[in-house]
Amino acid sequence: MLRFEWTDQAIEKIEQIADYISLDSPKAANKWVNAVFNKEEMIKANPSIGREVPEYKNKLVREIFEGNYRIIYKIDEKKISVVTIKNFKEQIK
Repeated sequence: MLRFEWTDQAIEKIEQIADYISLDSPKAANKWVNAVFNKEEMIKANPSIGREVPEYKNKLVREIFEGNYRIIYKIDEKKISVVTIKNFKEQIK
């Protein structure tokens, strides 16, 4: 099984999004954060479960969704890395 990691950028984005959600509902923010981290097991069990990120057109850069957010991860020979979290409406740069 491939090693799994959350990059610093992904953790920072999770914190920013949770802070934003908590302005309306701290409970909803906590629920969202838990749901995001719970995606780890699903991705580890089947790395190709996410769709290819349309902007990249690369089978190794994939995404799954949690609410209005894209959890973007990259697969390589040794690991799976969650690289960032984006609002569904945001394009990858």
